[in-house]
Amino acid sequence: LFNAPFDVVKSRFQQQKIDDPNRMRYTLIELWRIYKYDGGLKGCYRGLQPKILRMGIGGAVSMATFELICNSYVEYQDKYNGSGLLNGNDNMFSI
Repeated sequence: LFNAPFDVVKSRFQQQKIDDPNRMRYTLIELWRIYKYDGGLKGCYRGLQPKILRMGIGGAVSMATFELICNSYVEYQDKYNGSGLLNGNDNMFSI
């Protein structure tokens, strides 16, 4: 939630044209302008809901991928080495 206003400014920086004479240059100054002229605190948090949804979906995909890889590795170790964690070997660093 802390970086959401900076994300709004970043998005506006990315949308501007290079040859624009009123080009934004400084993050904190633009953040102040958004706060003062473009909706106050609500303007600084514009687009927060889609960002939260995107982060939630991305986190879920990352966790699912991590669990899939870990489970596949444990099954591989159990199948080919016979000394995997599933066979009661609690010390995964034993040689």
